[in-house]
Amino acid sequence: MPPELLICTLGSEPQVVTLALHLLRQRAFDPTAVTVIHTDAGQEPAASALPRLRAALPPSIAFRNVELSGPLGPLPDVDTDAGIQALFRALYREVRALRYGGRESVTRV
Repeated sequence: MPPELLICTLGSEPQVVTLALHLLRQRAFDPTAVTVIHTDAGQEPAASALPRLRAALPPSIAFRNVELSGPLGPLPDVDTDAGIQALFRALYREVRALRYGGRESVTRV
């Protein structure tokens, strides 16, 4: 069976990601990596949520973050059509890379 990976968005509450991991494990899924897609890492809420999430994840779980960006740089929020499109593109790129061998395989959940 291919490795399982959690791809999620990160807001101001990183415990949502760790809760999702816990619930997946209760259902016999065992993600070995987490990819979080987030807004500008230099601004709140991502600035404080990212280090808190890294600290909360077990060392056995690989961590990767993907910052949303547009033509003018990192996005401070996903509150416009352009922000929603950037989020969709980021999610699509991550799943496509996994599915077609750009990164470790993905298991459908």
